[in-house]
Amino acid sequence: MNEMLRNQPVLGMFNAYMIRNDKSGAAMLGFLTNTKVTGYKLFEEFLSKSAKTPIALDGKQQKAVDDVMRGPQKDAAAGLNKLVPGLKKACLTYLDKKAIPAFYKTKDKPGSVFYQHCRPHAEKNCEGRFGKIAVATKRLGLTDQMLVKEIMVQLYMGNNKSAAAAATKAAKKAGLKMPAVVIVDAVERQRGLIGYHDVKIDAKSLVFCGFQNVNDKDILKLMKQMVEHHYDKKDSKAKKAFEQIKKLEPKSSPITKLKYDAFIKLLKKKGTIT
Repeated sequence: MNEMLRNQPVLGMFNAYMIRNDKSGAAMLGFLTNTKVTGYKLFEEFLSKSAKTPIALDGKQQKAVDDVMRGPQKDAAAGLNKLVPGLKKACLTYLDKKAIPAFYKTKDKPGSVFYQHCRPHAEKNCEGRFGKIAVATKRLGLTDQMLVKEIMVQLYMGNNKSAAAAATKAAKKAGLKMPAVVIVDAVERQRGLIGYHDVKIDAKSLVFCGFQNVNDKDILKLMKQMVEHHYDKKDSKAKKAFEQIKKLEPKSSPITKLKYDAFIKLLKKKGTIT
């Protein structure tokens, strides 16, 4: 919230979003940024149940306000002013933990004001983070630079689902049978499309990694499935395949002593996968 307070354009968009979607949160924002209303007027503006823009108070906060208002009227202004720091802290916590994250998620929605605000910045700076669009298009074996740019823009904005959607379109247009998640990962890491289609799993590669049943057809099949799941980022399925692989190896095999993450590191070290 403190960072947003220094960015007036974004603060204005956030306030408009709150007025439309979270009136209580909008009141909290108004209370937090208020510098003019003090004393008894705080009660009329924010703290009364019939206030113009009432903020939501928990039981403890409501009791503190009620106690002040039940006291002598001449002491009410000073009493309310003393409550302000604690109430502002509570408002800040709500806005930071709930309201602001919800607002930032609207950057995923092309029709939102915040999306329109973020997109030009992403278009201008995405090549600085992910490399030249033309170079990436060629490296990935794709054909449509606009779709590659869209992948970069959506990644820059943190919209992974939208990036994957653009990657799916790019792969289809290029006639490339490669999961979107692999393409997105390649764009993000600025590397070529190295996936399970390029990995050769055979007896020789198994020996190199320390396997003993190197000619077992089931192990070869499961290894290919595990690597496929690994590149598709389906970790639960990859781990399940690895556990099946370990059961097919003799107990004396070093492979049976490894956990999944250590095994993946071994495959990378041996050059079986990248």
